[in-house]
Amino acid sequence: MLTRDPGDPKGLRDAALAAVGHDTKARRAELVTIDVADLAFADGDGAPVMLRPTKRRLEVEPQPR
Repeated sequence: MLTRDPGDPKGLRDAALAAVGHDTKARRAELVTIDVADLAFADGDGAPVMLRPTKRRLEVEPQPR
């Protein structure tokens, strides 16, 4: 459970990161490498996220998501 207030900038960041992690099923190592350039903002619902494969992901799943 998030302990920060989603109304303050750090709380909003934490909530957004938790939502991206939940929606993409990304690992922690993949979440920490996300940069703003990896997000494709568009009108409507959703925003595609480019996840960089980690070493572990490449060993288990050779094709990047």
